[in-house]
Amino acid sequence: MRRWLGILALGTAALGTGCGGAGATAPAPLDGPLVSRPGLPAGPSFSDVYDRVLSRRGCVNSYCHPVEGMDAAYDHFLADRAVFIPCQGRRLVVPGDPEGSLLYLKVSMDPPLCGSRMPALGATLTGEEIDLIRAWIEGGAPR
Repeated sequence: MRRWLGILALGTAALGTGCGGAGATAPAPLDGPLVSRPGLPAGPSFSDVYDRVLSRRGCVNSYCHPVEGMDAAYDHFLADRAVFIPCQGRRLVVPGDPEGSLLYLKVSMDPPLCGSRMPALGATLTGEEIDLIRAWIEGGAPR
């Protein structure tokens, strides 16, 4: 019983720091050019999405999407499927298809197709952040 209470306490503490944190405010507008990738069409890369949204907002390396580093985060979003009911089994990112990508749907819809809007804690993403995620997915979700 004590073990479960300890796990519950750690999870609750992590929720307060992850996914934007309690009382988080929206970050400053996105700045700087997108990373260019020679030989590939212009558009955002995962590096842009990671640096400008996922890492800045505390969505990764936290309780919400507990992965270490950008490469692991990319693999998570492209290979993994949702595990919690009612979104269970849905793909997080379908390259080229924002409307089929749970990541995009959960940050852009209120309420989303299933589950709760993301981020779960803190301010919702700005229109510019949501547009960046959509453009990345539409562009084929390049690394």
